[in-house]
Amino acid sequence: MGKIMDGKKQQQEVERLRQLVAELEQQCMHEQSSFQETLQNKTEELAKANQMLQLVLDTIPVRVFWKDRDCRYLGCNRLFAQDAGRKHPQELLGCDDYQMDWKDEADLYRADDRDVMESGTAKVNYEEPQTRSDIGTIWLRTSKIPLRDQQGAVIGVLGTYEDITDRKLSEEKLSASLQEKEVLLKELYHRTKNNMQVIHSMLMLQSMQTDDSKLLSIFTDLQNKIHAMSMVHQKLYESNNLLQVDLKEYLYDLATYLFQSHNVSMDRIHLEAELEDLRVLMDIAMPCGLILSELFSNTFKHAFSEESKGKIRLSLKKEEDLIKLQVADNGTGVPPDFDFRNAEGLGLMTIVSIVEYQLSGTISLQTDQGMCWDIQFKDNLYTPRIYSHQTVFSEPKEYLSTR
Repeated sequence: MGKIMDGKKQQQEVERLRQLVAELEQQCMHEQSSFQETLQNKTEELAKANQMLQLVLDTIPVRVFWKDRDCRYLGCNRLFAQDAGRKHPQELLGCDDYQMDWKDEADLYRADDRDVMESGTAKVNYEEPQTRSDIGTIWLRTSKIPLRDQQGAVIGVLGTYEDITDRKLSEEKLSASLQEKEVLLKELYHRTKNNMQVIHSMLMLQSMQTDDSKLLSIFTDLQNKIHAMSMVHQKLYESNNLLQVDLKEYLYDLATYLFQSHNVSMDRIHLEAELEDLRVLMDIAMPCGLILSELFSNTFKHAFSEESKGKIRLSLKKEEDLIKLQVADNGTGVPPDFDFRNAEGLGLMTIVSIVEYQLSGTISLQTDQGMCWDIQFKDNLYTPRIYSHQTVFSEPKEYLSTR
């Protein structure tokens, strides 16, 4: 009886185990089915994400590519594949630049790749050539950055570029056109200076035919004014900047010439020049030269006798937006009630007209010790009319043109 009971228990235990196994099998099948469904969903999501990423890459109007540490292509967008002569980006996987149509620049490209990967630093917006069999040499604007994994280790390089050939050709044409215009403008300055020198020489020859001291003085004044204007064109011709004149150099050279023109020795009349470095437009430099010519001429004629010694002080400085020009001497001077605005001489009338109307400035005279002329005007009277890599023309501000 006991043996029969033991047999039944064993049979029940076996049956229970079978049920457990069946339940486990069913649970495993359910979990496997769920896992496969989840895996399929994730795979579909990943495929959609990859499709979207490729769509984005193919839509971007620049070429995009990425390489591994061996400078072999891991991927690219469709525009890059087309440049490489391939129909699909997948055709470039595992290739290097030596297998591309631009193999002539392979060493250049790979050197940049290694530099970016080894330094871990991006190289952006630099220009480089690309030679292809179908279109010849074009120009690219390229950027490359190190490609890193989740731990930050550099595993490759990510790059983009765009074709800037049309822009480069336009820049070259523009540069050639500007150089041609600059040559022509320099020639214009040179010819203007030469023509003024011819006039200067004609006046000199004419002055040699008279002994009238008054006429000689007039001829000398005219020659000095012409030389002052021609010197501006000469300075512009010799300068790399076809618009701005070095006012310090111009005024000093002109002052030295005026001493020679009037046969005045610098040992007898000493010149003290305190000139700041200042570059101005021709429209400002030329009036300053005419003013200086007239003031020096008056000083040589009236401030000193033929044998007396003295000094002339020439000062140029800029304070904020004001240019300050001062010409002073320690000569005989004028009476305290001297009114230079109502003086009979044409020279002083010319100076006042140039300062107040052409330069829209102010002029004053101090007569404590000799004569001291103070002239002030704004440095932004004129604005450039044409812009390029060198600015070559200027025009007056609106408030000047309406005076």
